[in-house]
Amino acid sequence: MTKYSEDQIIKARLKYLKEYYKLKEGNSKFGTVKELCEFFDISKKTLYKWRNRYEKSEEDPRSLLNRSTAPKTSPRKPPKWLERTVVAIRDRLGWSSLHVSVYLKRKEVVNPNTGKAVSEYGVRCIWERYRRGAKYEKEETEEVERYEKDKPGELAHIDIKKLPNVQGEDPSKKKYQHALNDDCTRIPYVEVLPDKRAKTAADFFERGVDWFDRNYDIQFEALLSDNGKEYTYHTKSGREKHTFEKRCKKLGIKHKRTRVARPQTNGKVERFFRTLDDELHHKYHFESHKDREMALKDYLRKFRKYRMHFGMDGLTPEEKLEKVRSAEIEQKDGDVESKKQEPLLMC
Repeated sequence: MTKYSEDQIIKARLKYLKEYYKLKEGNSKFGTVKELCEFFDISKKTLYKWRNRYEKSEEDPRSLLNRSTAPKTSPRKPPKWLERTVVAIRDRLGWSSLHVSVYLKRKEVVNPNTGKAVSEYGVRCIWERYRRGAKYEKEETEEVERYEKDKPGELAHIDIKKLPNVQGEDPSKKKYQHALNDDCTRIPYVEVLPDKRAKTAADFFERGVDWFDRNYDIQFEALLSDNGKEYTYHTKSGREKHTFEKRCKKLGIKHKRTRVARPQTNGKVERFFRTLDDELHHKYHFESHKDREMALKDYLRKFRKYRMHFGMDGLTPEEKLEKVRSAEIEQKDGDVESKKQEPLLMC
């Protein structure tokens, strides 16, 4: 509000109050307060509000101004529909503020109040108002739901992790650790491969399925992976043509995917990677990639047979498999015995 407009407002409202006081003294051309308010196009409630302020301030004219002259919203602030679009992109795709800003610029989505696209800082301000971002996600974490499948092969977990370079080896020759785990028994199958392309991941998965079938008689029903481009695509038509998705269909295994930005959903294989780092990769010094891969094979053999897993009451993966298979045999024997003891109905 400018100085000129303040003076005009004070002058007009003083005029209304002078007519009001004349009316009370019987010297006004108006017969009632209602007629006065109708003439000046104001409500009785508003007139009394100005009168009370004026009298409480000991007739200070500036008391007739509005309590807050600042606009309620910033003229540059994006409208609600644009803010909700930015928040929806964050919730559904998990993109960064820079990613969202560039995406909106490419789509030519602008803030109508400025005529410009929303900047990266503007996106972060919107997330702050709607309590989004790493700060709030850490504070408002969901309660972890722990689960374990009842039988081997009911669900498998798959993931990839880049391994650090071995000193003395060519750093341009990257190595990726592909892992496939059984949910029930935690038995792992691991290979170190030169890349993480979709075809490489699909071939690894097929070899892993065959390895579990030959060595442990485990046939997988479903597979859980993250949303990496080596495993899937973000559109339905793209998934139908994806190499890994087609390989899952060929093997008759249902492919499930985790929620975006929720690695804990695939936590069993993530925790296995951490165990490998703690007990192998970060513990020993390797002379070459071949030396590390030989150590990995030896470690995996011991892991399956001897390493206790306290998420399974201290059982090793192979002990857990034996326990589950024994329970299945006992249950079948019990069902057969109960059928034998059923009385025969005489006709």
